[in-house]
This record gives sequence, structure tokens and C-alpha cells, in this order.
Amino acid sequence: MKKAIFFLPVIAILCAVQCNKSDPAGPDEPNIVPSVGTYVILPHGVEESLPHEVHLFCNVVDTSQAAVDYLTDDRFLIKENEVSIDPDKAALRVRKRDMFDYSMNTLLLLDVSEGINLDLLKEAAGAFVNGIDPMQSIAIYVFSNTLDMVQDYSQDAGELSDAIDGITTGSAGRNLYGAIWRGFNLYGEAYSLGTFQQGNMVVFTTGDDTENEKNKDEVVFTTQFTNVYTIGLGSDVDEDFLMRAGNRGYVIVTDENELVEAFNQTQASIEKFADSYYWISYQSAVRGEGAQEVEMSISANAYDGPGSTMKYTFDASQFVDVQTGITINWSSTRPEGLDSLIVGLNVPRTMRAMSQGGNATPVIEWSSTNQGIMTVEPLSGGFDEAVLSGVAEGSTLLIAKDTANDFADTVYVQIVESYEGFVLREWWNDVSGVNVGDLISEPRYPDFPDGREFVINIEGPTSFGDDYGTRLRGFLRPDISGTYSFWIASDDASQLFFSMDENPDLKELIASVDVWTNNRDYDAYPSQHSVDIELEAGKYYYIEALHKEGGGGDNISVAWQGPEIDRGLIPSENLSAWLGD
Repeated sequence: MKKAIFFLPVIAILCAVQCNKSDPAGPDEPNIVPSVGTYVILPHGVEESLPHEVHLFCNVVDTSQAAVDYLTDDRFLIKENEVSIDPDKAALRVRKRDMFDYSMNTLLLLDVSEGINLDLLKEAAGAFVNGIDPMQSIAIYVFSNTLDMVQDYSQDAGELSDAIDGITTGSAGRNLYGAIWRGFNLYGEAYSLGTFQQGNMVVFTTGDDTENEKNKDEVVFTTQFTNVYTIGLGSDVDEDFLMRAGNRGYVIVTDENELVEAFNQTQASIEKFADSYYWISYQSAVRGEGAQEVEMSISANAYDGPGSTMKYTFDASQFVDVQTGITINWSSTRPEGLDSLIVGLNVPRTMRAMSQGGNATPVIEWSSTNQGIMTVEPLSGGFDEAVLSGVAEGSTLLIAKDTANDFADTVYVQIVESYEGFVLREWWNDVSGVNVGDLISEPRYPDFPDGREFVINIEGPTSFGDDYGTRLRGFLRPDISGTYSFWIASDDASQLFFSMDENPDLKELIASVDVWTNNRDYDAYPSQHSVDIELEAGKYYYIEALHKEGGGGDNISVAWQGPEIDRGLIPSENLSAWLGD
């Protein structure tokens, strides 16, 4: 026979929660959503993002510790500095795990000590991995007197099943406490805007610890801060320990025929808990101030003990106002959003709309004025995002409308067939001064150039004009791994930036001209030459040159030197154009 699964405290505050079944919704009744429940919030943190958004991360369970996966936006109540926010004006959004890049790591710890029914264990563990969730990765470790990896984290059920088939019986010793202790370091959890990864550990054993490497109370204390499920088989297990260590749930099986069901039940519980993960975001009303307090609770909550609310402080010192209306691809350096964009044919681009200042929760609709040139596919997930796909060369308008508040924004989009063999050259006319800083401080820079074109080298024309600035940028892809160096020449000043990968945010200044040089004169000043840089063949590196011309002659060019390459302009076959914002 199999004893029913029980749910126990995950974190210290839950020790004060009384177990009851006042909330009837559960795995067997997925369509029943109670109007009143007894909810406990398991907080994971808070994060801010510009221009003024606050993000809260949590799981929700009921007081019996059953996962609560059915809460909707209107059930979450937010107070900012003890003042309730208007969810519509604050554009409050709630996202579940199927709406963003969520993942979970499950560590499977299997007792293979002497006497184990190995065929039965393989059948049960095989059923577990064959039921893997699409967002789940599983690692398999076995233990007797030592802990050994059988398979590192994988999402491939076949690979995991093959690893289980290869498991062999271990020694007579059973280092149960030590295995669990080491398991804490084998999976990670992260809750932030860039990473949503939950971890859990499943421990199977057929008996008590025999090695005494760790104290069991010490192990139980550590499990308070993780998600642990335990499965015990037979009468030799320490049920009290498995109950306390299995803070997310435990199953004791006395009939071997029910072991497969116990593993399947545990996997179902893991998925149910993952479905109880919530990401709540809203637009803060605070501007230009430091630490602020946010408190979140759940409406119609009959429980008011520890965990019925979550409180954090957040930093609003960088929060800013933005213009009323809708903006496509807002950023702090480009608050007006985009006005034009180049997209490669069959190179999808993701865009985001941000609606501010309305009286209703934004409802965004995307469209293209010419579906034969570009299609637009809205993304689910509550981010107001859409994917652009170029269908044919030409131009069209991208339109984002907030139908709830009657706002709209448009972006001119040009679809180009190929960007290999080119870099993007942009220029700004009527910019006085001779220093690169004069270009950077120009209000129209970087979003509103007077012209754009593709060129085959990182080089501008000579005698193009006076009082203008230039930016050339794209990606460098060397054919041979080795040591490279770069030079820049210009009239007047220039700066050369390089990133050790394709990310322009990681670019660093590697060479410059402070006054002027003749065309392609790379030896006038030491500053024109970069240090040696180790590059990998086939890897893409972001490269960017800025140039400012005052009066008289003008030029800008970039050269390189590397393995089997004499100094000269970078060939077009090693370049590809920037097609970003």
C-alpha cells in the first residue's frame, strides 16, 4: 500500500500555518476556482526596470501546502508605500510560466544500496523521466555510501531513460544524509528579469542512513530553503525524517507494485507547483526617489497569518516619466522609441510596445501595412511584443495600437535581402565641432540619422562634406583563430569600439584619433593602434567606429592584421551589417 502524499513547510514562516482543506481546488478538480481561499505567498524577490516598472516573483500555496495555480490578475492587490495602486492605471500584469522563459531543474537522487530491487527502481525512475515537463531538465544521481552522477541535466527523455538503464547496484552503505546535503549544490534557482529557474530535488530511498556523515536535523533545517520531495519504499525507512525533509511532499510505499505510481504522483506535484509560480509587474507612481516599499496580498484570503503578504523595498531613484501614448522599443537613451528600422529577409526581429498614461489596462494590436513585405506575429506572455518577419525586399509601416486607450505608433521598416558582406553606415548632417563627443551630444544621435547605407568595408567616403558625424557598425567574423590587432584613421576625430561577442552593450574603446590623419594613415599616433586581441574563427564580434568631421578634408577607415593577414581594410567577406535598432 502507499500512504498519501503530505505537504509540509518550505520556509520558516510556514511553520506557523495551520493545515486545512478550506480551498477545494486541487489536482483532481482543476476547473473549480474558489471565491475564497487560504493562501500563503512564497516570495522570491523584487526587481525594478526602466522607465518605472516593479516586478514581484512568488509561488502561492494554500495552508495545506497544496499549490495554487488558478489566481488571475484581479486577485493580486498591491500597495506602494501603504497606498493601494489602481491596477488599470498601473497596468498591473500577472504572468504564468507558459508566458515567459521559465525553466526548472529537477535533481533525482536514487538509493542503489545493496538489496535494492533494481529492476523495479529502473521502471519507476523511467516512468518519471518519460513524464518530463517541456520546461524541465532532469539530472540523475545514485548513492549508496557515495554520491555519483549518472546523467547531467537533460531535457531528452530518451537520453535520461538510457542512463537509468545503465544503473547498477551499489555498496551496502547508505549515505542518505550526505547525498541530500550534497544535492543542495547540484541545482540552482534564480528569480530575475533575465532568469526564471526553479529547482527541486526528488529523493528515493529504501532505508535509513548508515554512514552518519551529516546530522539529520542539520539536513532537515537546510531543506527549509529548497523544494524537496521524498519517496520511501519499505518498512526500514525513517518516515519521520522523510516527512520533515520532504518539505514539498513525501510518499511512503509499502507495496512495491505502487512505486511507479508514487514516482508519477511526485512528478505531477512538481508540475503543479511550477504552475503556482507568478510574476506580477506594475508601473510605479514614484519618480526620482530612493528606497520605496511595496506590499502584495491576495484578495478573498481567509488566512491572515505569516505569508499572507509579501513585502519588499525597491529602488526608484532611476525611475522617469515618459510621454503619454504608445512607444515602440522604448529605451532610456531613446525615449521616443524607433522611427525606422532595417530588418533582414528571413531574419525575425522582436519588438515591444509600451503604452503609458492611459486610463485602462493597455490592449496592444500589431499590424503591417504591407503583409507581402513583412508579417507581424503578436507574442503571448503579457509583454506586448511581436515578431517581425521579412517576406520580400521593400518597405512597409509597422503599427502598434493600444485599443483600450486609443494610442498608436508607427515605425518605417525596410526589408533587405542580405546583410553578409556589408556594414551599416549612418550619418548626421549639420553637427558642429571636431570631436566625437560633439556627435554623441547631438540630440538627433543615435536615433535620427540623416542617412543610412550599406558599405563593403569599415570606411567612409573622402570629401563627403563638413560639419557631420558618422557611425559605421556591424559584425566581424574571422576565418582563422589567433591574435589580431586593429587600426583607425580619420579626419577629424574618431573612436573604434570592439566587443568580445556579438553584444554591442559589451563594446570597449580599443583605438582612437584625437585630432586628424591623412586618409588610411594608421601610424600618425600610437592611439590609433589597438592592443593584441585573441579571436576565434567563425565567431561574430560587434565592431563600431564613430567619426566627427568639422571642416576641410574628411575620411574614416578601419584596418586589421592577423594570422596570414597583412595590415589592410577588413574584407567584406569577414563583415556583416548591423540590423538592430
